[in-house]
Amino acid sequence: MFAKKLQTAVFAATVSSFCLSIIFPLNTSGFSSHQGYTFANILTAFTTYTLFIFIGVFIYGVPVSIIADTITGRFPYYPRLISFLFHVFSCVPLYLLSKQPLIVAMMFFLVYQLIEKRNYVSSATFLFFAMLMIWTFLLPLNESILKNR
Repeated sequence: MFAKKLQTAVFAATVSSFCLSIIFPLNTSGFSSHQGYTFANILTAFTTYTLFIFIGVFIYGVPVSIIADTITGRFPYYPRLISFLFHVFSCVPLYLLSKQPLIVAMMFFLVYQLIEKRNYVSSATFLFFAMLMIWTFLLPLNESILKNR
C-alpha cells in the first residue's frame, strides 16, 4: 500500500504542478500586471508550485491518505466517499492559508482511484526524476527571464 501511495504522490504532484501553474500563475515582477498568463508567470508558478507541492504531498499527503485508507477500511458502506471527504477535510487547516492544497488533495484522491489496481513503479520513478531534472533546469531559466523583465 505504501508503494502505491508513493506512486500516487508522484503522479498527483506532477499533474497538480502543471494545472495550478496554469490556473494560478504567479506574478513576481513586483508590478501589477494585467497579463497574468504570460510565459514568465506560468514558468515562475511551475517552479514554485513543483517544489512546494512535492514536499507537501510527500510529507503531509501520503500519511493522510494512509490514515484515510485505514479509517475507511472499517466502514462497509461508501468507503470511497468517506475517503474523499477525509482527504478534503484533512486539508482544511491548509485551506485557510490558500485554496491550492484543496485542489492538490482532490487530485491525489482522483489519481489514487485511477491507479488503484495497477502498478506503475517504473513510470513513477521515471516521472519523479524527470520532474527533478525539469525543475533543476527551469530554475536558472526562470531567473534569467525574470531579470529581463
